[in-house]
Amino acid sequence: MSSARGSLRLLEKCINMRQLKQAHAQIVLGGLGENRFAISRILAFCSDPNSGCVAHAQVLFRQTKQPTICICNTMIKTLLLKGEYTRLADIYRQILHDGLLPDNYTFPYMLKGCAHLRDSQIGEQVHGHALQLGFDFDVFVGNTLILMYSACGKMEDAHQMFDLTPQRNAASWTVLISAYSKLGEVGAARELFDQSQVKDRGVWGCMISGYCLCPTGGPRSRHWIHRYLKRVGFTLGIRLSTALIDMYLKSGDWALAIKLFANMPQRDVISWNVMIIGLATHGDGRGALELFAQMQREGFSPDETTFLAVLSACSHSGLVSEGLRQFKSMKAVHGIEPRGEHYGCVVDFLSRAGLFNEAQGIIAMMPTSSSPSEKAVAWRALLSACWRHGEEQLAELAARCLLQLEDHSGAYVLLSNVYRRSGRHGVAEGVKKLMWGRGVAKPPGCSSVEIGGSVHEFVAGERVHRQMSQVYEVLHAMSHHMDDNGAT
Repeated sequence: MSSARGSLRLLEKCINMRQLKQAHAQIVLGGLGENRFAISRILAFCSDPNSGCVAHAQVLFRQTKQPTICICNTMIKTLLLKGEYTRLADIYRQILHDGLLPDNYTFPYMLKGCAHLRDSQIGEQVHGHALQLGFDFDVFVGNTLILMYSACGKMEDAHQMFDLTPQRNAASWTVLISAYSKLGEVGAARELFDQSQVKDRGVWGCMISGYCLCPTGGPRSRHWIHRYLKRVGFTLGIRLSTALIDMYLKSGDWALAIKLFANMPQRDVISWNVMIIGLATHGDGRGALELFAQMQREGFSPDETTFLAVLSACSHSGLVSEGLRQFKSMKAVHGIEPRGEHYGCVVDFLSRAGLFNEAQGIIAMMPTSSSPSEKAVAWRALLSACWRHGEEQLAELAARCLLQLEDHSGAYVLLSNVYRRSGRHGVAEGVKKLMWGRGVAKPPGCSSVEIGGSVHEFVAGERVHRQMSQVYEVLHAMSHHMDDNGAT
């Protein structure tokens, strides 16, 4: 028995699944396989995003006789942290079937899962149970209800839950402000921000993120944040400084972003990544690579996101040799396993350069363990390049492979454009009809422009804007002007 007790203590010292399984075996052999503490600790370890194993947790949970609500909560949390959202409902049904009462841990975990799945149907059922058990006044349950409804696009319900929460904390404001920001409703987010009594770093971060997601709000509406922070003497810190830099870069205020970055007393990898991504997105590949080199000189180790930005910079700037060198260094020098997005960037810059055989070779190099969505990124990049270069036969191959991975409108549209470019308009229309026949919808294109502080949105195929006639007059005038000056 003493050795088994020792194994219980060993659970606290396990650093990987191999050690955990050994300790688990000792616990079972010592007759403590049903020990509630041991089960909870093992399940909790399995939730670790790096070293945990959800399959081991599921086997253990199935073998557990009469699990307590605490063990069920730990299993739900494990599935939640490992991204297994679709399996949460099974555990919740078992809780109800076994006559256990969900508590103030069960409801937030379940509601977060529903938010990830955008499943308001299950979310509303969980909400109903929370009301029946008297958790409608619990601030943590209330905050996750706001999160769930906003994630499902039910902003009226989310706002109603916010209004009904009697004791709001900073997280209550953060969740709702973040929801409006993600929807691009910066005005509503700003109104809530002004009402908030507690403006902590989370609230500020959400407000800044809103302007990042909606860069058409005008410089005045962005600069007030920075001015306000200075006026009240709010210490920015790394996180808020990085958020401001991201906001300025996405709105085209390069000078302010660079100045703020240069004046940061401390930086982290995320700060460097944001700057490198900003330069890469705006086509300054050389600048992004110089910043990448400086980052390493100052002792920062790049991560997956850094290399995605670097490879993107090489792609946008046509730096094929440098891109291949950086791609090879990911694993060889830095020990980072490339993901689908990294392979997609390499395929993109090789294809842009017309190196299609090399691009196909990169796709063939992708690990067999790559998910369909990761492989789709690479094939989509190749198909897009085939359209630009008029590579009809290779486009057909890429489209077939892509459609085996995902039945998305993008593959049909790109292939149709390839045929149209080569003059095969009938075949192009056939591809479009095939897409419609399979029930695949293409979302209409949409663009927006800010004039005088107002944002005007234009959707492809729609002519509902009140000034559409004037828009076409200007367009025709520009077209005639281009013709007169020999533009094509």
